[in-house]
Order: sequence, then structure tokens, then C-alpha cells
Amino acid sequence: MANCAGRKLVADKKCESGDCLLKQARVRRGGMMSSADLELIAKHSGDEATFRGNEATLLALPAATQAAVVQRLRVLDEYLALSERTAADAARLAQALGMSERNFYRLVGKLRDHGPVAGLAPNFRLRQRPSAAVDGLGDVAELALERLLQANEDARWKDVVDEVLTSCRLAGVEPPSPATIRRRLLALRAEGRLREKGERIFGETWLLDQTAITLTVQSGEAVRYVVATLLIDRQTKLIAGAGLLSESDAESGVVSALIDAWSRVPEFAVAALNVASKLRDFHWVLPEGVSGSGFMLSPGLTRTSGLGSRRHGEAIFRLLGNRLGPYTLLIRSTADPADIDDQLATAPVTFKKAEELVRHAVEKWNDGILQQVPAVKAGRGRNARRSRLIELMQKMTNTFLPTLSASSASVLKDVERNVSNPPGGSRSNQALE
Repeated sequence: MANCAGRKLVADKKCESGDCLLKQARVRRGGMMSSADLELIAKHSGDEATFRGNEATLLALPAATQAAVVQRLRVLDEYLALSERTAADAARLAQALGMSERNFYRLVGKLRDHGPVAGLAPNFRLRQRPSAAVDGLGDVAELALERLLQANEDARWKDVVDEVLTSCRLAGVEPPSPATIRRRLLALRAEGRLREKGERIFGETWLLDQTAITLTVQSGEAVRYVVATLLIDRQTKLIAGAGLLSESDAESGVVSALIDAWSRVPEFAVAALNVASKLRDFHWVLPEGVSGSGFMLSPGLTRTSGLGSRRHGEAIFRLLGNRLGPYTLLIRSTADPADIDDQLATAPVTFKKAEELVRHAVEKWNDGILQQVPAVKAGRGRNARRSRLIELMQKMTNTFLPTLSASSASVLKDVERNVSNPPGGSRSNQALE
């Protein structure tokens, strides 16, 4: 009898952590998140902004975890909708989830306190555990790391490890492991903190690169990772544009990122950015199937065209860390996004929804950067900045036009005209308030 009770206690504990639900969900895996499920998330989110954040978090979770969240929420929604809730109701619904009544009531409390995703996702960390990656490496190692990043924010991981280990050896202190140094480096880069290193000029030096991320899309009968193309200003770390690679069009990611960059001109005009008068350096990591023929800027232009599984995304990794919002960067999957890891991949979404989710992640990243830059009042200064940004984007557009197909070039020029000369007013008198 004691053994039976012990087994039940262990089973309840596993279901509280979500292990049994995850196993059930893996068996049922397949298909997209339904609109009814998202409506249920919205119902328990309270307002539009909270729902948008909950939706992004949910759709970034592995597919099995998403299924477990939805299963739990359906059952709890049924319970909360009852006009008179009884212990028998709780017992019946707890049994449906394979857990004890005690854990069922705990789950109801988590839903109320933390919402439908953070509260119900199995093994979801509401608080980060203490670790060197979060809290720092110790005085000597942390100072060495900060000193190197101050001089070279996108330093290679090997150079960072060598610098930290050397500093610890010279100081006679026990060094952290290379893996711990790497985790701390990724955490610092993910902060998006702008270190004091003189004036940062927006638009002088650029990176255009692509990487697979853990978000997946349905592509015909198959599922593949999203490949995001990011246009990043290297000095401010702002993501000026983001586009997704279409399976049928090798240059689609580049064109979409440039169109997105044009759409962000009003956003960047509000910030107190020191906008460059000319492009000085542009590092374009070419997508597979794009030659880059005709892409000429100046003798200072750099362009990567070699092949290799680690070529794509490595430069993004060194600027932003290993995450874009809730999504993990999958550098080695960029060349073959159809090679899915079920433990990492999300449930598939439509291409349109994927674009929305990636741009939401970009907005969150940029918000963190722009909060470190004072806002500018409406008036001549803002309009002058907008004009400078338009000139900068025109130079960039003209640089890419010779490399694009006629149809892509036409779309890009139409976007340029719409932003440069908006309906109802000239560029100079648009208030952008």
C-alpha cells in the first residue's frame, strides 16, 4: 500500500512539472495553433497588448509545450466558467489532466497570477535561477570581459575566452570554465546595452545577414524553420529591417528587409540618432542562390560569399547573442531549414504570422536600444533627421538595385517613393507626431 502511495506521489509530481502532459502532447503533435486556441489565450490575457505578448511567447515555445498549455487552458477555462464550482468538478477536471486536486488548484492560481502562458507552460521559469551567466563571473573575469567588449563589442568567442582566462591567470584566481564565459557573453549581448565608447553614428556601418530561428512555418506538406534576414546598424545595434526568406525566391529576404527598413524611417526619426551622411562599410552575407553581382559601394565594402554551414548568422550571433526575442538562433540550420529538431521547433504558423512575430521581436529589441537614446521633440530637428534618414535609405536602395531582379527592384522603388513623398504633404512638412 505504501508503495502504491509513493508511486502516486511521484506521478503527481511529474504531472505538476508537466512531464506527463509533454509526453501526451508529443504523441499528438502536428498542425498549426487553431484560431479557437488563440481566442482562448486572448480571453485570459485581459487586453490587446498583453495578448500580443502572450501570443508571441506561446508561439515561441516548442510544439509539445504549446500543446500542453492549450490542453491545460481548455480544462481550466471550463472550470472557471462554472457558475458553482464544487470539489467534484475539480476532481473530475484534475483527472482529465492526470494530476491531483491539490495540483489542479495550484494551476488555477498560476493562471490567475501569471497568465495563460507563463502560468500554464510546463517547466516555465518565472524567475531566472542564480548563475554566473546572469550575476557575473567574479571581479577579475568580469572586468576583463567588459574591457574587451568595450573595445570590440562583436569580438569572437575564442578571443573573449582567451582574454578572460589570461586575466585570471595573471591575477592568480580560479578562472570560470569556457562554457560559463560563453553563457555570460551571450547574456551580455542579449541585453542590448550600449557601452560608453564615444558617439555612435547610425547608418555608417551595416550588416545584412540571415539565420534560421526556432520558429517554424508550414511549407506545402512540409515544415521548415523560418530564415530571418536582418539589416543591422553595427554601431547602435538597431535592427533597421527584418524580412523572411521565401522558399521560392532567394532574394525575398533581402527585399523584405529593405522594405521593412523603409517603413521604420518615422520610428528612427523620433530618436536622437546621429544619422550618417554616407555609407562607409556594408557587410552582406549573401543568401544561397544570390550572386551579388553589381553590388558596389566603395573599396571599403566587405562581402562574404563563401559556402559553409556556419557562414550564415555568425555575424548576427556576435552582435545580438544567440536569441532574437523568444527565438533561438540556429546558425547551422540556415542552409537546410527543413532539417527540424522536434525538441526545439515550435508548432508551425503561416508565413504571414511568422512575419508578424519576427517583427514583434525586432520591435522589442529596438525599444530596448532606443530607451538608451533621448527622444526628440517634434519640429525642425525631427524633420531634418527624417530627411537624412531618407537620403541614407535612398543610397542603400540604389546600392542594391543592380543586384535585384526587375520585379524586386520595381517593388523597392515604389516603397521608396511612398515614404519619400507621402500622400497629403511633402517630405519637408510632414510632422511625424
